[in-house]
Amino acid sequence: MRSKFVWCSLVVLFVGIIYSPEIFWLMARTGFNKANHEKKWAPALTLRSARFFVLFGRYQRALRIVRRIQQTWPPERIDAPRCQYIEAYCLERLGRYQEALEKYDQFLKAYPEHELAPIAKHRRITCQANL
Repeated sequence: MRSKFVWCSLVVLFVGIIYSPEIFWLMARTGFNKANHEKKWAPALTLRSARFFVLFGRYQRALRIVRRIQQTWPPERIDAPRCQYIEAYCLERLGRYQEALEKYDQFLKAYPEHELAPIAKHRRITCQANL
């Protein structure tokens, strides 16, 4: 009986890993749905999906989501610092170092005391080294 449980757990985990990017894309689409624009949870859900795409190494998709978040909602409704940081990080991971450097500079100028500022400073140095 125990081996069946372990086997089923492994199958569920495997299926979850395979289909999780599609689930996160569905989360983003749900947040961007016009019917949900005014709902309090929509920006946070959409940003969370972008963060998951970063974790899965799908930087282009995460970049598109973050940029659309910034266009869709005003800064007071979203976690603007985190959006800017994710945008810069995705650009860096995509090898677009000059753009990433500019975004890190914007982030550090706008949010010098943010919890991500020390990491952004380090990532900025990495971008400069790769130019």
